Amino acid sequence: MSKVLPVAVHDRPELNLRQGIKSSLNHWRQLIAASYLFYQYVQDGGDKIYSKEINTNGKVSLGVGDAFAAWLTGKYNAIANVKVLVQTCPLYLAQIEHLQVGLQLFLKLAQVAFADVSLPDASERTGGSRYNKTLSFSTNMKIMADVISSHSENDRINFVAKWLSGNDESIIANQVKNVLASFTEECQFKIRTGSGEVFFQQDGIYECLRNPNDSVESSDASEPVGPFRILKSYVREGMHPYLEENSNGFVVKSSLNAFTSYADMVRTTLSLIPKRTTIYQEITLSTQPTMLSPQDLPLQLITYGAPGTGKSWSVKQETRGKSCIRTTFHPDSDYSTFVGAYKPSMEVDEYDTVVTTGEKIAGGTISKKDGLVRQKRIVYKFVAQAFLEAYVEAWRKCAAFLTAQDDDAKNAAVQFLVVEEINRGNCAQIFGDIFQLLDREDDGYSSYAIKSDADMRQYLKDAFERAPALDLTGVNLGDRDVTPDEIKSGEKMLLPPNMLIRATMNTSDQSLFPIDSAFKRRWDWKYVPIKDEGKGWFVSAGGKKFDWWKFLQTINEIIYSETSSADKQLGYFFIKVREGNSEITSTTFVDKVAFYLWNDVFKDCELVNDAFKLKDADGKTAGKLMFTSFFKPDSEEVDEAVVEKFLSTLLKDVPDAITSATSSGDGTGTNDVPTIED
Repeated sequence: MSKVLPVAVHDRPELNLRQGIKSSLNHWRQLIAASYLFYQYVQDGGDKIYSKEINTNGKVSLGVGDAFAAWLTGKYNAIANVKVLVQTCPLYLAQIEHLQVGLQLFLKLAQVAFADVSLPDASERTGGSRYNKTLSFSTNMKIMADVISSHSENDRINFVAKWLSGNDESIIANQVKNVLASFTEECQFKIRTGSGEVFFQQDGIYECLRNPNDSVESSDASEPVGPFRILKSYVREGMHPYLEENSNGFVVKSSLNAFTSYADMVRTTLSLIPKRTTIYQEITLSTQPTMLSPQDLPLQLITYGAPGTGKSWSVKQETRGKSCIRTTFHPDSDYSTFVGAYKPSMEVDEYDTVVTTGEKIAGGTISKKDGLVRQKRIVYKFVAQAFLEAYVEAWRKCAAFLTAQDDDAKNAAVQFLVVEEINRGNCAQIFGDIFQLLDREDDGYSSYAIKSDADMRQYLKDAFERAPALDLTGVNLGDRDVTPDEIKSGEKMLLPPNMLIRATMNTSDQSLFPIDSAFKRRWDWKYVPIKDEGKGWFVSAGGKKFDWWKFLQTINEIIYSETSSADKQLGYFFIKVREGNSEITSTTFVDKVAFYLWNDVFKDCELVNDAFKLKDADGKTAGKLMFTSFFKPDSEEVDEAVVEKFLSTLLKDVPDAITSATSSGDGTGTNDVPTIED
């Protein structure tokens, strides 16, 4: 045997902490006992699938796998109804995402996955069906199992029987709880309060419980989610050796000395772990986008709506992790900037040029030395732009797309072309003759091929001949007037089914070009409405907080009444607030919202609402409120008093729209949804 070096440290991806998942998980003793039994079964040579699917009236439930059941009744026949007890634990009843938060993120005992790897994790969210799963155990499970194995067989069986039944009277129980507690200390939690969000570890709870009468908040301002929801149920069921929960929140349940000693060890342990703490946000179950198979997706889709509604964000979510080429249209965009054109570039001359150079040598004399050099020159070459780049990539992946056996493989072979602000450019001019390619059939290919000009043809031919050469396995073009060889040679162009085009359109853009009906009918359209995203943002001014969503509702009604159109209304994310923050400052409000309202929306309107009028000391109208009124005289500084007066007048009749800056329960909301772009 040869001696080799160890494998270098793996660059492992960071865990997605799934802080927004509504992960309900109860019956912890049953879950842990059943997981321990399955671990022993795997150690004895069993497979990783612990369940079998049972179909009843179109609904799938889980039962104990036949081999695992035989092992249970053989090894643990001393426990009455052991198979039934195992089958009624969360391993078989809970959704996979809840098990992932509990067993992976919280306890770190095992990795949970579907036996059918093509199933997305969201498969069990609705419908009530449960599908076969696998458990891949960590060293934590071995540590726990070793603690249990240090006791006699009778004690082990008694412990398992008690915990499967939900009881806790066992000499092993406290040891197992202490071991499990140490596994949970790296886990991160999120709690939402009236003043924002707090991300913490259990160490953050322990530090606040150093005195006998201390307590720590355990109620979420909205609803407990993610690992924090898991922690609450874990503590509530008496699983944590040092914490309990009462009406005051989390409190110490053990002796203060023992608790303090343990808390000190936790802090030391965390300081020794060489890992950066990164906070991940996850969309809540109710708003998480549904992942569709590639064949279910529209080939060409324009997402449109008012500014700030999340159009670009929805496109980014769909294309996340997939091959994507992006471009943005503007008034100067044309065919050459979208498809391609000849452009000057530098290249090295093919020929050697003989030159004579002087070289100083010792003694000061100069000798002649001949040499060969290469010169650079300007040449004109065809340079592909976003459309052609996406087109070439799509055809290169087409064979893989057509022969893929599952959706993951298909997704890997999809090529997206994203056009931001499509209506800010002249689409007829920009698309030119490739407009015809947008007419697609059910098989995903363009209905009609187009001939490419000589310059583009040569570029495509060269691109498709570069190693690896274009493979058109599985391509069936039907009765279209084009052959695979004509595609390879670049003579004709046809969009393949794996080329998906996405575009966004801001309905209030001032520099837009009209899009004709022939162009429109070749696209699917998706409207993104203005809605409350539930983040609890507020505008701060003059010591008051003004509810952002209630302001949007009020101002959007005025916009509609004044313009008879919803195109210029404001979406929730018209302003982007940093993650972990809920405040929109007066300066940001004026620079973004007021500027937009006065310069784009209301510039030709006669506004009757009192909020848009200046008042004198007696409360009489003294003129119109202008955009410049929001600034202090002869200054670039925003006048908070004017902002406060404007918002107070505008929202005076809207319930719960205004609170003081010192008020608790101001509903500063959550950040479950990542910052969304226009």
